[in-house]
Amino acid sequence: MEKYYMPDDEFKMRWEKAQEKIQDEGLDLLLAHSNESDFANVRYLSDYWPIFESAGVIVPLQGNPALLIGPESETFASDRSRIKKSISLSNTGKAQSRTILI
Repeated sequence: MEKYYMPDDEFKMRWEKAQEKIQDEGLDLLLAHSNESDFANVRYLSDYWPIFESAGVIVPLQGNPALLIGPESETFASDRSRIKKSISLSNTGKAQSRTILI
């Protein structure tokens, strides 16, 4: 069985289209939210879908997007997401930023 993978350029194009819309609407950023039963928004922008926790994607007007995840999702998110910067909200309520280098 042949597997199909969406190319990275497709996700870059989606981020750029989102940034164009953000600019057109006079906004600073786009925040997309998903959870395990309704994962389409985050998956469309990152190829990651939450299994245990809610997740989000922040697409700024300029620059690269960031994936918002819970602490239990860090390993799966780093293996799956096309977004290399993740922000994890720890159990203490403090955000921890992490960039994945490939």
